[in-house]
Amino acid sequence: MLSLFQIRSIGLILMVQWSGAFAQAVEDVPDEVQALEIKSETTLCSADFYIAQEQGKDVDEKTDKERKKLGMGEDVLLTLTGKPKGDVSQLQWKITKGEALASLPEKTEGLEEVTLTVSKRIQEKGEVEVTVTTSEGLKKTLPLRFLYRQS
Repeated sequence: MLSLFQIRSIGLILMVQWSGAFAQAVEDVPDEVQALEIKSETTLCSADFYIAQEQGKDVDEKTDKERKKLGMGEDVLLTLTGKPKGDVSQLQWKITKGEALASLPEKTEGLEEVTLTVSKRIQEKGEVEVTVTTSEGLKKTLPLRFLYRQS
């Protein structure tokens, strides 16, 4: 029969192994990529923001503009923050999913900020992913969803 000390020791060993496996899963994404972030900010507030304002609710404009759910025709300023950005003149922005739902400017090389424009012809819900690649080949992706409201 195992003593209380032996049971605690086995439990401690199992916890260390489990936390090591968890740490390995986090290590799969390099620290450099984890330090980079794409921030998004719409140029206008959502319709829900204005409706809530009219109803006298306390709503935060900054929070509303940082949303990841967008509507037809919206412009979204995307900004790469964090380090290491590498040689900024070689940054590349690209839509890596949902190219028909949104567009970026023709020239994105070397820009820390770009404006994504949602199509005005969206006919269903969709998702777009925008990826920025640094001069060292580090990639950061931001998923955005689009809402389509039928009249």
